[in-house]
Amino acid sequence: MNYLLTVAYANQKVLAASYEALSRTMVTKPLPVLMWDNCYPMNWVGFGADIADKYGFNYLTDGENLGLYAAWAQRLAKIPKDCEKVILYDGDNFPTSP
Repeated sequence: MNYLLTVAYANQKVLAASYEALSRTMVTKPLPVLMWDNCYPMNWVGFGADIADKYGFNYLTDGENLGLYAAWAQRLAKIPKDCEKVILYDGDNFPTSP
């Protein structure tokens, strides 16, 4: 199985637009999305979980900011065993086409 792994660390407006764009452009071959909430300090508690729920992403967090590289390293080390390929998506990207 293939997965899309994303680390969410941006303000609420940016994350909402980014994940809406991701969801809109994955229509032809959607992947399971593993969303790691790295707890951006200005977002209200629960925002990441609400975004994940809205788009059907698998929500993961430690409840604190681990730093960018530590968050990616931790999540990559825990990719499901059935993973053949993983696509990395930064939570402040804005794809425009499938």
